Amino acid sequence: MVESVVVNKVQVRATLVVDTDVWMHTINDFDFAPRFHLTESNLVLSEASDGSELATIALDDEMLEMVERDRSVDLRVKFLVHGFHGHLMDIHPIIADGKAKKLAESRWKSTLPVEMIAGSDSASGTVAADGDANTMHPPSP
Repeated sequence: MVESVVVNKVQVRATLVVDTDVWMHTINDFDFAPRFHLTESNLVLSEASDGSELATIALDDEMLEMVERDRSVDLRVKFLVHGFHGHLMDIHPIIADGKAKKLAESRWKSTLPVEMIAGSDSASGTVAADGDANTMHPPSP
Protein backbone atom coordinates (compact mmCIF):
# COMPACT_ATOMS: atom_id res chain seq x y z
CA MET A 1 0.00 0.00 0.00
CA VAL A 2 1.19 3.52 -0.75
CA GLU A 3 2.31 5.50 2.28
CA SER A 4 2.81 8.84 0.53
CA VAL A 5 3.53 10.40 -2.86
CA VAL A 6 5.90 13.32 -3.43
CA VAL A 7 5.69 15.18 -6.75
CA ASN A 8 9.25 16.24 -7.57
CA LYS A 9 8.84 17.89 -10.95
CA VAL A 10 6.21 18.61 -13.59
CA GLN A 11 7.57 19.49 -17.01
CA VAL A 12 6.40 19.98 -20.56
CA ARG A 13 8.14 17.85 -23.19
CA ALA A 14 6.42 16.01 -26.04
CA THR A 15 3.75 15.29 -23.41
CA LEU A 16 3.29 16.39 -19.81
CA VAL A 17 5.79 14.53 -17.58
CA VAL A 18 5.15 14.09 -13.84
CA ASP A 19 8.17 12.91 -11.81
CA THR A 20 7.24 11.36 -8.43
CA ASP A 21 8.67 9.53 -5.43
CA VAL A 22 6.27 6.89 -4.09
CA TRP A 23 6.91 5.75 -0.52
CA MET A 24 5.66 2.22 0.17
CA HIS A 25 5.05 0.50 3.53
CA THR A 26 7.28 -2.57 2.99
CA ILE A 27 9.74 -3.81 0.39
CA ASN A 28 7.32 -6.58 -0.64
CA ASP A 29 4.43 -4.18 -1.24
CA PHE A 30 3.40 -3.99 -4.90
CA ASP A 31 -0.05 -2.42 -4.51
CA PHE A 32 0.14 0.78 -6.59
CA ALA A 33 -2.31 1.46 -9.42
CA PRO A 34 -2.27 5.19 -10.23
CA ARG A 35 -5.02 7.06 -12.10
CA PHE A 36 -5.18 10.69 -13.22
CA HIS A 37 -8.20 12.95 -13.51
CA LEU A 38 -8.50 16.64 -14.33
CA THR A 39 -10.73 18.97 -12.31
CA GLU A 40 -10.72 22.64 -13.35
CA SER A 41 -6.99 23.41 -13.62
CA ASN A 42 -5.79 20.71 -11.18
CA LEU A 43 -4.41 17.32 -12.15
CA VAL A 44 -5.24 14.79 -9.43
CA LEU A 45 -3.28 11.55 -8.90
CA SER A 46 -5.40 8.92 -7.16
CA GLU A 47 -5.26 5.24 -6.27
CA ALA A 48 -7.44 2.96 -8.44
CA SER A 49 -8.19 0.38 -5.74
CA ASP A 50 -9.79 2.68 -3.15
CA GLY A 51 -10.04 6.03 -4.98
CA SER A 52 -7.94 7.87 -2.40
CA GLU A 53 -6.36 11.11 -3.58
CA LEU A 54 -2.55 10.86 -3.44
CA ALA A 55 -1.45 14.21 -4.92
CA THR A 56 -2.89 17.33 -6.54
CA ILE A 57 -0.91 19.29 -9.12
CA ALA A 58 -1.89 22.84 -10.11
CA LEU A 59 -1.38 23.28 -13.87
CA ASP A 60 -0.57 26.48 -15.73
CA ASP A 61 -2.22 27.30 -19.07
CA GLU A 62 0.41 25.57 -21.23
CA MET A 63 0.29 22.36 -19.18
CA LEU A 64 -3.51 22.40 -19.10
CA GLU A 65 -3.71 22.79 -22.87
CA MET A 66 -1.29 19.88 -23.35
CA VAL A 67 -3.27 17.57 -21.04
CA GLU A 68 -6.56 18.44 -22.77
CA ARG A 69 -4.98 17.86 -26.18
CA ASP A 70 -3.19 14.57 -25.43
CA ARG A 71 -5.53 13.22 -22.72
CA SER A 72 -2.53 11.43 -21.26
CA VAL A 73 0.36 12.06 -18.88
CA ASP A 74 3.79 10.41 -18.66
CA LEU A 75 4.28 9.30 -15.05
CA ARG A 76 7.81 8.60 -13.82
CA VAL A 77 7.90 6.79 -10.49
CA LYS A 78 10.75 6.04 -8.11
CA PHE A 79 9.65 3.55 -5.45
CA LEU A 80 11.15 4.01 -1.99
CA VAL A 81 10.67 2.31 1.39
CA HIS A 82 11.34 3.99 4.76
CA GLY A 83 14.16 2.24 6.59
CA PHE A 84 15.39 0.59 3.40
CA HIS A 85 16.15 3.81 1.52
CA GLY A 86 17.17 5.87 4.52
CA HIS A 87 20.53 7.44 5.28
CA LEU A 88 23.46 5.02 5.10
CA MET A 89 25.56 5.53 8.23
CA ASP A 90 28.38 2.98 7.84
CA ILE A 91 29.97 3.06 4.38
CA HIS A 92 32.57 0.38 3.67
CA PRO A 93 36.01 2.04 3.60
CA ILE A 94 37.28 0.27 0.47
CA ILE A 95 34.95 1.12 -2.41
CA ALA A 96 36.92 -0.99 -4.92
CA ASP A 97 36.05 -4.34 -3.30
CA GLY A 98 32.38 -4.13 -4.31
CA LYS A 99 30.88 -3.58 -0.85
CA ALA A 100 29.98 0.07 -1.34
CA LYS A 101 26.39 -0.38 -0.11
CA LYS A 102 24.56 1.00 -3.14
CA LEU A 103 20.88 0.28 -2.53
CA ALA A 104 18.59 -0.77 -5.34
CA GLU A 105 15.97 1.71 -6.50
CA SER A 106 12.99 0.49 -8.42
CA ARG A 107 11.84 2.93 -11.12
CA TRP A 108 9.24 2.82 -13.86
CA LYS A 109 7.71 5.06 -16.45
CA SER A 110 4.19 4.78 -17.81
CA THR A 111 1.79 6.77 -19.96
CA LEU A 112 -1.58 7.02 -18.22
CA PRO A 113 -4.90 8.31 -19.57
CA VAL A 114 -6.44 11.39 -17.96
CA GLU A 115 -10.11 11.28 -17.03
CA MET A 116 -11.88 14.57 -17.69
CA ILE A 117 -14.34 15.40 -14.90
CA ALA A 118 -17.60 17.04 -16.08
CA GLY A 119 -16.96 20.35 -14.29
CA SER A 120 -13.50 20.92 -15.79
CA ASP A 121 -12.51 23.56 -18.34
CA SER A 122 -12.22 21.01 -21.13
CA ALA A 123 -12.09 22.58 -24.58
CA SER A 124 -13.16 19.50 -26.52
CA GLY A 125 -16.02 18.48 -24.24
CA THR A 126 -15.39 14.74 -23.86
CA VAL A 127 -16.42 13.36 -20.52
CA ALA A 128 -15.54 10.04 -18.90
CA ALA A 129 -18.50 8.05 -17.62
CA ASP A 130 -19.13 5.14 -15.25
CA GLY A 131 -15.99 5.86 -13.20
CA ASP A 132 -13.73 4.10 -15.73
CA ALA A 133 -10.58 6.12 -16.44
CA ASN A 134 -9.82 4.15 -19.60
CA THR A 135 -13.15 4.67 -21.37
CA MET A 136 -13.94 8.00 -23.00
CA HIS A 137 -17.47 8.77 -24.21
CA PRO A 138 -18.60 11.71 -26.37
CA PRO A 139 -20.87 14.26 -24.68
CA SER A 140 -24.62 13.86 -24.92
CA PRO A 141 -26.39 16.16 -27.42
